[in-house]
Formats: sequence, C-alpha cells, structure tokens
Amino acid sequence: MAFVVYYGLGAIPSWNDPERSFPLMLVVLLAACGFRLALLLASDGRKEDVFGGAMDKHARFRQPSHWYIDILGVWWTVGVVVTVLFLASLDEFPLFSLNMEQSRQVANNMVSGWLRFAPYSLIPAFFLTVVFWIRGFLPGLVPLLGLSFLVGVFLLLGNRAPLLAVLSGAALLLLWSHEHLVPLRFRWAFLGVGLLLALGLFGMVGAYRVSHDEGLIAYPEHQGSTLSLAGREISHYLGHASVNTMIVLENVPYRYPFRYGGSYLDPLKTILPGKQFTVDQQLKQALGLNFPGGGLVPSFLGEAYLNGSYLGVFLAPLLVTLSLLALLDHAKRSLALLALLMYAGFHLSALMVTGLLVSNVLPFFALLSLGILALLERKAFWMKRDDD
Repeated sequence: MAFVVYYGLGAIPSWNDPERSFPLMLVVLLAACGFRLALLLASDGRKEDVFGGAMDKHARFRQPSHWYIDILGVWWTVGVVVTVLFLASLDEFPLFSLNMEQSRQVANNMVSGWLRFAPYSLIPAFFLTVVFWIRGFLPGLVPLLGLSFLVGVFLLLGNRAPLLAVLSGAALLLLWSHEHLVPLRFRWAFLGVGLLLALGLFGMVGAYRVSHDEGLIAYPEHQGSTLSLAGREISHYLGHASVNTMIVLENVPYRYPFRYGGSYLDPLKTILPGKQFTVDQQLKQALGLNFPGGGLVPSFLGEAYLNGSYLGVFLAPLLVTLSLLALLDHAKRSLALLALLMYAGFHLSALMVTGLLVSNVLPFFALLSLGILALLERKAFWMKRDDD
C-alpha cells in the first residue's frame, strides 16, 4: 500500500518530465517484479490470514515466565535512564529552538553514539510491550506509560519518524488484535485512511518546524498559515520518495559511487564515539547540497539502486519480502518474533519506502534484541518439555 501511494500517486508530478520519469518508472517496475516474485515463491496455496492468525486473541502463546517480564523491565529501565541522561546533556530541546530543523542534527552530534541511540532502542521494547498487553500478559497501563514517555521524548527532539513509529505501531497492533473494532474486510481500507492521517501528522509537525526555523521562514514558500504550510509539507512528503529516487538515479555513480551493500552497514558505525555519517549525509555532501537539517534520504528504491544498480532494485524488494514472509510464519508461535514482524513491516513500509528514513542502526538492534528473546523463548519451551 505504501509502495503504491508513494511511488504511484507521489510520482504523478514527475510525469511532466519524461526524461527524468522514465528511469524512475523502470525502477518501480523492477521493484514491483521483485515483490511479486517473492509472493509467488512463498505461496503455498493457503488462503487464511496468517498475520491475523498470529494476532487472534485465541492464538496459543505460552505464558511468559518471570524472566521474560524481568528482561523487558530491565530493558525499559536502562533505556529510560540513558534517555534522560541524553536529554539532560542537551543545551536546549530542538522543539523550543528558533532554528529547529538544524538543532535536531546538533542535538544528535553533540553526544556519543550510544547515548543518542537510547530513545530509539526503546521502540522495539515498546512493540514487545504492546504485544504482551494484547496477549493479556501485562496491564494496559504499562504500554500507555511507555507510549507517553516515547511521544514526549520524540516531540522534544522534533523527530517525526520515530514519533510516527510508536503511534502507528500501537494503533496497528490494536487494530489487528481486536476484531470487534474493525471487521477484517475493512482493515486494509482502515490502514489506507491511517496512511493519510500519518501524512497529515507529518504535515502538521513539518509546518511547526518550518514556522519555528529562522533559516526557513525567510523563503516565500515557507510563509503563510499553519494549514497552508501543512498542505505544502504533505505534498512535499508525498513525492519525497519519487523525487529523491530520481536524484539518486541522475547522480549515481557519476557523483557518488556504487556502494555494493555498504550503505546498509554504515549505520553500525554510528553507535561508535565520534561522527560517522550514514548515506543520506554522504549524498548531501557529495552533491554539494546546502539545506538545514538532515541529509538527502535516498528512499528504499534509491538506496537499493546505489548499492546494486538496477539489479539491486529488483533484489532488494525480493529479499526483504521473502524475509518478512518467513518471519510471518514463525510469528504465530513467538511473542518476540511477532513484535519483530510488526516493527520490521512498519519500519519498511511507513519509513523506508516512503523515503522518510534512511538505513539506520535501529533495525539491527531490533533484530538482535528480539531475536535473542525469541531464542530464549524456544529454550524455555525445550526445558519445560524435557522436565515434563
């Protein structure tokens, strides 16, 4: 759905320039073929809603033992403490800065990688907490407190993508686990409406950021009422993925070399002390761009192209879709894998495909942490079976 919206509707304005739009259409076609081939390879003739089965309130999950709850509690405790230390180390919160767009980057660059990573590391913990609540293993107050904390932190930091992650992730989990709220046949339509609401959220937050940035309000296109600014921001982000993909197609490998998978590993360096830049900042510097805030986010397809040309554009959707479908089957038997599936699916569709977020370290951390918990789940099951 996100693919259709952002590379379909979002690409309409570019059709007026056939010379630029033809390579984009070729890339979109190759990606669609990769996605479709993955579905064909993974198809086994089943008609049931596998994901819905995993989220069904009658699905059988083993009662988590005390160690599971303890690990989740330690995760939250350490994450909250380090996040508070991170916030305390800032000279000012970007939300209240007169140069909000640039101050977000300053806030990230003035502390060590592991410290600024702390609030983002709590996002997988939040997904797991919501899964626990949906399965009836935690009271509703626990995920509500976690949601309130993360929303407050990301608002202070002026970061929309993680804010959207925690809000939409909670809504999506709630939607699929409580069938009485929205019947199954209407859920995809409901998600479509949610996608439009997410655009509205990005537009409003973007309008606030623009109107509170001295470096931007001087430009005529950044002046006007909040609603008009929000409309411009929504239009901008709707075409964000397509426009940035075209920029990548026009400049790689002429002004920025092919990375052959390297950009996907760059995020691992960002948790180290000092300044290590991901591909968005690298592109911004290589192309000589000078705008406040972050770098040039290449989008999911743009990053696939700069890592493997047109072959990479075909392989990236193929491999990612096969991985998600494989995870889908195992999520029916594991709380941690169910949380990982929800996080991975949302991160890919709502943040990567839309061109709102570049490859970063958070998916690696989510895979590592939730993967370890999934292995511990299986170990606990085997131990109990042996005892029986």
